Amino acid sequence: MKCSDLKKEIRKQLKLKNENNEMDLITHNILDSLNIVTLVSFIEKKLKLKCDLYKIDNENFSSINKIVLFLKKYNKKKIK
Repeated sequence: MKCSDLKKEIRKQLKLKNENNEMDLITHNILDSLNIVTLVSFIEKKLKLKCDLYKIDNENFSSINKIVLFLKKYNKKKIK
């Protein structure tokens, strides 16, 4: 999967119209703890990507770009 496709899928899941991948999702009240759990479930089940549950935090999930970087660490062969 290409990074650009992954970003689109995450934006779609979060129902974001804004394509700013640097926007802080937490301070803009887009992601809270429940939404992060829902997003991780989507990533693991629908996108078939691994997430290190012990590394999920506000820093790694604060923007679309940071989420993709986080996922690339654990899915090097699946994300280009």
